[in-house]
Formats: sequence, C-alpha cells, structure tokens
Amino acid sequence: MDLILSDSHIVALFDWKKREELYKRIDQYINVDRLRPMLDSALTGLKNSLYYINQDASKYFQWPGKRLRKEASAESLSALIIETTQFMESLSGAMAFSSDNYVGPSGINMEELTDIKHLLVESDKNVNEDDRKASIIKLVDSCQAKRHKQGMCLLTQVSDAIHKLSIAFGLEIEA
Repeated sequence: MDLILSDSHIVALFDWKKREELYKRIDQYINVDRLRPMLDSALTGLKNSLYYINQDASKYFQWPGKRLRKEASAESLSALIIETTQFMESLSGAMAFSSDNYVGPSGINMEELTDIKHLLVESDKNVNEDDRKASIIKLVDSCQAKRHKQGMCLLTQVSDAIHKLSIAFGLEIEA
C-alpha cells in the first residue's frame, strides 16, 4: 500500500506516462485481499496456542513461579487475540460492496485508492490532466498523513508470540 501511494505521487509529479501501469497495480491491490488471510491464519495459531497454554497453566503440579508466568502468558495471548479479532472486524467494515470493489470489503484506505484509480483514467473530459495530477497528489498526501498501519504490526506480534510460545511450551503449532 505504501509503495502504491509513493508511486502514485511520483507518477502524478514526474512520470504521467506510467499511469496505466499504476492503474493496473491499484486495481489488482483493491481486488486481492492479502492481509486478512494472513491474519486469519495467525489468529487460528493464537487460538490453538491459547488452548494448550490454558491446559498447561492449570496443571496442579508445577514449580511455584512457572504457574504465574504461564497464567500471565495466557492473559497476554488473550489480549492479542482480542486486538487482532477487532482489527479484522475493522477491515471487514472498511468498505462496502460496489462495482469498483466487486469482491467486497478488502481493507483500509481502499476508498482513496479507488479515487486515485479513477483519476488515472480520462473518465471526465471536463477535468484537465493537471487538475487530475493535483488531485492525486492531494489524495496521496492526505492518505499518508492518516494512514492506518496496524495490520502488519499485529501480524508480526502474532507470529512472534506463536514462535516464543512454541519454544517455551514445546508445542508444534501450525499457523
């Protein structure tokens, strides 16, 4: 997403001839959902981890300090599951079905990308090329200023948590 925004800025300022290529990239990005399947897979791994951690943490015979650490791990993991689930729900509500986005909701900042995509094509003969370029630059600047970058951070946290938990508890968890 960040690369597409940067490229949109560059195309509008310096390389207008590459707008068709950028249009195709934006169209593919809008209609291919990459983040949600990765988060869903990670969330499945987290939920599997939590199940085993809760079982292990509640065992009666343990070294005194281990039980507290395991219970803290379970609480931390539960919080990460809730945060990831809420983020995925926000992805689903980010954009409604439309002819521009025929596969349905696909993520955050899709409306801006759709607007940029429309500006790359000469659909409105009343708007000249310079105005379209200026509008793209304005949209990109606005989008980058308020850009929501939580998804990949969550994915990294989830992957890290699963890795640490599998080592600590000796689990083989598929995520």
